[in-house]
Amino acid sequence: MYESDYPRRVVIDNGSFEIKSGFAGDDEPTIILSNVVGNLINQTNINDFTKKEYIGNEAQKNREILNLNYPIQRGIVEDWDNMETIWNYLFTSQLKIDPKNCLFLMTYPQFNPKSSKEKTTQIMFETFDISAFYMHNAQILSLYSSGRTTGIVVDIGHGTTAIQPIYEGYEISHAIDRYNISGVDLTQYLIKLLEEKGYSFTTSSEIEMAREIKQRFCYCSTNYQEEIKQNENQFHLEKEYESKNGDIISISEERIKCCESLFDPRIIGIDLDGIHKLIYKLNYGI
Repeated sequence: MYESDYPRRVVIDNGSFEIKSGFAGDDEPTIILSNVVGNLINQTNINDFTKKEYIGNEAQKNREILNLNYPIQRGIVEDWDNMETIWNYLFTSQLKIDPKNCLFLMTYPQFNPKSSKEKTTQIMFETFDISAFYMHNAQILSLYSSGRTTGIVVDIGHGTTAIQPIYEGYEISHAIDRYNISGVDLTQYLIKLLEEKGYSFTTSSEIEMAREIKQRFCYCSTNYQEEIKQNENQFHLEKEYESKNGDIISISEERIKCCESLFDPRIIGIDLDGIHKLIYKLNYGI
């Protein structure tokens, strides 16, 4: 039997900010899609545009005229209608598949409630009429992708951060930890730092701009205090970001202050140990 005679096996990594999807056996995702739906801010101009809503990467490209809605918040689907819209767009417009003729593997995050898994499964079978569907823990699959079955996975996503020890492909459930700082928290902290310099981030488009600045310029410093000290005289951290409308945003120490909150959550008002301490405790406490 030839490979083409088998149903296509679709893999979906359903993240809070992005969906990565493709076909089993491929080295990398075929599609990386923003997990977002955008609706026009000014409905009076609706005739000026060919679409009433924009989905995925198209929503990101046109975000200045849109209200952006992310159906997944903190790893949990909160808006099932928009989530279903995005899945349909993924299948028909991006992957260009007929779901009825495919087998599906979808990831779910740590601490995802049973009710959410059941709802996802219901939509896949009843709405998309797929033939087979399986959900599996995202952290375990991440470890598999590195060729390992035992290890500690630290998965820092947009909405959640999971720290999960795994032994021979099985999660060590009593040692699982959820870390309440993730990508969205770093973005919010960066916004706070930049607002102290006089910039404003209020609309969903401006918040997305702050996220882009974070991804482009921010990083974890290996010697935080030394870099801050050096920057006082050498200004080596200085960078500029130009928005789509031509505004210039200058960023300096904020580049490393933003990510330092992972290691010292108290600077953003969260009473937690740094992520490095939690990993250490977990490694020696199993």
